[in-house]
Amino acid sequence: MVYDFDLPKVLTISEILDKSVVEDLTFKRQNVTHIYDYTCNPQKQGDKDEFVKAVAAKLDPDFDYNAPETKLICMFEGSGLDGDFPETGNTVAHWSISLINNSGVRTFYISTAYKDDVTELTQDIQKDHFKTGSFDSVDFGEYQLDVDLTAVGEEA
Repeated sequence: MVYDFDLPKVLTISEILDKSVVEDLTFKRQNVTHIYDYTCNPQKQGDKDEFVKAVAAKLDPDFDYNAPETKLICMFEGSGLDGDFPETGNTVAHWSISLINNSGVRTFYISTAYKDDVTELTQDIQKDHFKTGSFDSVDFGEYQLDVDLTAVGEEA
């Protein structure tokens, strides 16, 4: 989940990294805004990464979908009939494609010809053989703070 919130007071970096200071902050509901969330089944992800990247390259080429921390999420949203895809008997597949990394979030809602082959789906995107729906975008601001809380052992 992604939230935007206003701090109740100005904090230094050292105060933000001090757990006791952060625990003492009081956030009020009016200072917290829900921006974005997603759900997915991790066991079903990863098999359509090239398709997801092709969609991102086509619809938002400036978004860095190759960043190492990027999560690529492809959700099949169902199928239906549409005359724009006669090669599949007019059957279309509806997809939500999400990319999430430290720069932000992109979610595209598209329809393609109904196909199981990822290579064919990717080629359809590259050939502009798809329909776009809505597009959600969240750019993380300049005040975003990433803190790596991985434990580090002391040297002897």
